Amino acid sequence: MYKVIALDGHTLMDICIQEYGSISMLFTLWLDNRDNISNLASYGLNGDLSEGDELNIRLSPEGVNKAEMEFFRTKQIKVKTGPIV
Repeated sequence: MYKVIALDGHTLMDICIQEYGSISMLFTLWLDNRDNISNLASYGLNGDLSEGDELNIRLSPEGVNKAEMEFFRTKQIKVKTGPIV
């Protein structure tokens, strides 16, 4: 695993798409991080993250489309669907 730092406005879904290429790993991402991010357990799968939250990301998880995952990772695409301020 490696760490990703959440930006202001990031949601768990954003990080899932950004790091895994789709939302297919959303529940796994939530499970991997529910104990180390304070509001994640109470807000559920689409909980807003706080800027600076560190999320555990699996390097090569089973069940993910590797081509999609590598597309987002190699291009370092940042996904952020939170409100625009």
